[in-house]
Amino acid sequence: MAENKDIDGRAAVTRHPHEQMLKLVAKGFYKELINYGVKEPEVFDRCGTPPR
Repeated sequence: MAENKDIDGRAAVTRHPHEQMLKLVAKGFYKELINYGVKEPEVFDRCGTPPR
């Protein structure tokens, strides 16, 4: 099956809206934890993997 691409050649966001939303929420929460003063290694100790 061919992947749905937009004009710029990127995969359309609407193809996986649930995954996109989870990624957006996780990234925002990560940034808030860092802003609050939680150290990066502490975040990764709890979640298990670093962000991409």
